Amino acid sequence: MSFQIAIHFLAGLVTGVVFRVRVLLCLVAVVLIECIAMAAMFGLRAGLWSLASLVMVEMGYLGGGYLRSVLERAGFLGELGTGIGPTRSPEL
Repeated sequence: MSFQIAIHFLAGLVTGVVFRVRVLLCLVAVVLIECIAMAAMFGLRAGLWSLASLVMVEMGYLGGGYLRSVLERAGFLGELGTGIGPTRSPEL
């Protein structure tokens, strides 16, 4: 079950770097449903392991958000909200 926690941490880390808060909220909702399903099917112990995975998703997201801000300040990523790819300026 510990591999599940590592996978959820990595998913949160990638989500934190690439996506915004809305995606995290969707991911947290999916993992919360997973926690409830695990507890219902396999008992409280499995549900608690799944809850630990939810915590690792949150920690991964915070780490990913921090990594994104570091990469933006270093100039490797564009500022938030600037869009992806080149933009064309309007011609007058």
